[in-house]
Amino acid sequence: MSAKALVGIDLVFAGELVSQYSSACDSGFAFIATHLFHPKSNVFSHPSLPDFSSIPSTRSDLVFQKDDGDTLPSSKQSQSTVDDTPWHWWMRLSTLASDISDALGVVLEVPSNLPDESVIARWLSEPVVCLRLRTDLFLTNSKGFPVLPRSHQHLLKRFFKLNVQLLLVGACRHDQGFVCYQKYLMWLWKNQGEPDIYEQQSKGFEDQLQEPLQPLRDNLSSTTYSIFEMDPYKYDAYEKAIYLALLHRARKTNESALPNGPTSEVVGETGDRPTSVCQVIMVLGAGRGPLVNAALNASEKAVCPVRIYVVEKNPNALFTLQSLQFHNETKRSRDPTSCSRINSAHDTPFVVRLTNCQILSEPQPVFTFVHPKPDPRESNSRFATCTFLMEHDAVVHGLAGYFEATLFGDVTLSTHPRRHSPQMVSWFPFVFPVDHPIFVQSGERLTVSMWRAVSSRHVWYEWAFTEPRPTRIFNSAGHANKISL
Repeated sequence: MSAKALVGIDLVFAGELVSQYSSACDSGFAFIATHLFHPKSNVFSHPSLPDFSSIPSTRSDLVFQKDDGDTLPSSKQSQSTVDDTPWHWWMRLSTLASDISDALGVVLEVPSNLPDESVIARWLSEPVVCLRLRTDLFLTNSKGFPVLPRSHQHLLKRFFKLNVQLLLVGACRHDQGFVCYQKYLMWLWKNQGEPDIYEQQSKGFEDQLQEPLQPLRDNLSSTTYSIFEMDPYKYDAYEKAIYLALLHRARKTNESALPNGPTSEVVGETGDRPTSVCQVIMVLGAGRGPLVNAALNASEKAVCPVRIYVVEKNPNALFTLQSLQFHNETKRSRDPTSCSRINSAHDTPFVVRLTNCQILSEPQPVFTFVHPKPDPRESNSRFATCTFLMEHDAVVHGLAGYFEATLFGDVTLSTHPRRHSPQMVSWFPFVFPVDHPIFVQSGERLTVSMWRAVSSRHVWYEWAFTEPRPTRIFNSAGHANKISL
């Protein structure tokens, strides 16, 4: 996020662009916007005048010197007469210009009556680069300064996360000039609130495609471990779950030691008594030891002796584990075999900190696992079909995958949007992309099939859409992406 708000001003009429731009910069504005077409071009179209159609009607950006740094001319465009929503206009334009769509951005005009949440959420998933604010949107506070209504303040703060620019439009309604608007918007930017731990730790990862880590195949670096260990909630949750599990086992041990077996009266008195029976804990994939520390802390709180076995294949992490002065064992795994990959990101699931996007429907459950398995012979492969009903027109670029894990009792870890574990930054959502965006209309059904395939040495995912229009099966047979076991 930028250190300050980039506030510009819309010029009703600009004769000398360079002088007008310099004057705006002297007043603290970052940019100006003016008509793309020269005002004189309207005169040329008069029937009493000769045909000047061969004369360029647009302003030339050559009036700005090449050494003006990052100065780029902004332009205004007249309103369209197409009887459709602005989002559909943008969809048609970005589709027609798909080869250069990365160079296109959206300038939104903020109305006095804000649209409903679905419209706002949809625009938050588009490349909005600027918000156009009319001066008549501003109210006057008790001190005589312009302020926006609370609903508009909240809207701006949501778009601030996309680093949008702000463009003032309309006549000045205050004696102090446009500068008072600019200062207010700068103040609003600075007072949008401090980022929480999740935002701080995920800074720079917004909407970035990251290949999922494969700790069974690769030895993770110390930097990666450091990022994991910054997540306090995860290890607190594991510590609480281990603590409750030790109490549960101690209660069972005490009950079985009673001569007549457990009774409701006796359990209340002896259920949580310390036990001398040593419990065994195995930490498989210990990293640099934070889960081991969580287990030791839980053992101390539960007053329950434990024997901890640590399994870690990464030699870089063993130096830290050995310094913790507890027994550790290493497990040598087979070297992973290299698999052929195609040079297509559309068949590869990614880990993404989703920011500039819209979740089109409530998540639906797909795969469930219970540990230990009721039947050891049960396969870990899975198949599921989900159908989502679209509430409005949209463009689907892929699927977002989340997980929820019940550690013990009511202690859980979750990346579900509505039940996300507080401030947990270790896991971002999984994204399953498609090679061509899928346009869906309001009321249509979007049906997708998901496979979790397993071999003796790998696990991989496959996915395909069957409604409203079928697609191919992505990552079929794991040809583009596999997770090594």
